[in-house]
Amino acid sequence: MASTATALPPMAPSADQDVPLWRLYLLRATYLLLIVGLGTTIVPQLFDHDPTARGVIPGVLSGLWLLAFLGLRYPLQMLPLLLFELPWKRVWTLKYGLPQYFAGTLPPTWAEDFPAIVAGVILMPIVIPWGYAWNRFIKMPPDSVVDGASRIRLRVMRTVYVLLFIAGTFIIGRLFWNHMPMERGVFASMLIALFILNPLTIRNPLKMLPMLLLEFVWKLVWLAAFGLPQLISGSGSARLGEDIYMVGLGPVFFGLLIPWGYVWRHYVKQPGDRWR
Repeated sequence: MASTATALPPMAPSADQDVPLWRLYLLRATYLLLIVGLGTTIVPQLFDHDPTARGVIPGVLSGLWLLAFLGLRYPLQMLPLLLFELPWKRVWTLKYGLPQYFAGTLPPTWAEDFPAIVAGVILMPIVIPWGYAWNRFIKMPPDSVVDGASRIRLRVMRTVYVLLFIAGTFIIGRLFWNHMPMERGVFASMLIALFILNPLTIRNPLKMLPMLLLEFVWKLVWLAAFGLPQLISGSGSARLGEDIYMVGLGPVFFGLLIPWGYVWRHYVKQPGDRWR
C-alpha cells in the first residue's frame, strides 16, 4: 500500500486545468523575462562588484533569478514569486520612486530603477491569474497534513512566520516612516512586501513555499558572493557585521525550516504544468 505521508495532494496533478493554456504560457513568458532581464543586469554583479558593496539587492534578485527557472516548469506553483514582485514594486513606486521624482531628490540609481520597477507594476496585475490565486491561497482550506507535510512541521513553520510577522511590525514601521530622502529604497520595499505576504504564508506555509525557498536561496547567494569574501578579506561594507548575523545565518535557519522532502516531491518529482 502506498504511504499517505508521501502522496501528492489529490488536486495537484490537475491544478493547471483550472487555468487556460494561454495563461500558462503568459506566466512562462514572464518567468523567462525575469531570467533574461535579471541574468543580464543583476547576476553579473555577483562576480564584478565593489569589494565593499553591501550586496543585499543583487542577492535577492539573483535568488529570484534562480527560482524563475522552476517557474518555467511549474508556473502555478511558483506563483508566489510573482505575488512578491507586485507589492514590492508598488511599494517602491508609491513610497520612493514617485515622491523622489516630484521632490527632485533622485538617488543615483533612480533612472535605472524607475523604468524596470514601474514596468513590473504594470505587467504583474495582467500576468497573474487572479481567479486561480484567490481560489488557491484564500478560498481553499488552509494547508494541513493532507497536503503532504507533518503536523509538527506545519506548526513549526507557522510559529516561525508568526514570530517574523510580530518582529516585522517594528522593523517595517521604522523602514516605512523613517528613511532618507535620497534612499534607494529597493531592499526596504522588498522587506515590506514580505511583511504584506506574511499572513498568506501563515495560512498556507506549503502553498507559499517558494517564498521560503527565496529566503534560503538569496541569503545563500549573498553569503557566497558578498558576505564570506568580505569577511575573509577584512574589507566589507559598513553593515557587514549586522548583515552576517541577519542574512548570513539565514541559509542555516531556513535550511532547517524547509521541508526538503516536500520540495523534492512537488518541485522536482511531480510532473510540470501542461505545455499543450
